Amino acid sequence: QNLILIDALGSSRLTRYTGPIISDDLTMGAITSRYGLDNAVMQAVRAGHDAVILANLGSDPMARIEAVIRHVAGWLRDDLDAVMRFSDAGDRLLAQKRSG
Repeated sequence: QNLILIDALGSSRLTRYTGPIISDDLTMGAITSRYGLDNAVMQAVRAGHDAVILANLGSDPMARIEAVIRHVAGWLRDDLDAVMRFSDAGDRLLAQKRSG
């Protein structure tokens, strides 16, 4: 597990951030041309993002989202730590929603 952002944000004695971490748009050309969208999403989650923004998915956005979901689902089938990471992310997102 490689939670770079959570380690960085939670390690300071001055900062004890416990809320969700949300990415910038992962469909930006600089990201997708270097990593591809599927890998960018996985790297963002591994780094500690709880949610990702996918804003510019082209002419068939649902097909692209479904492809990303299939890729992530394959990752989850093979990695129990990833399943726990998604569960923790869901908890943080729900807590944020409840707190207003």
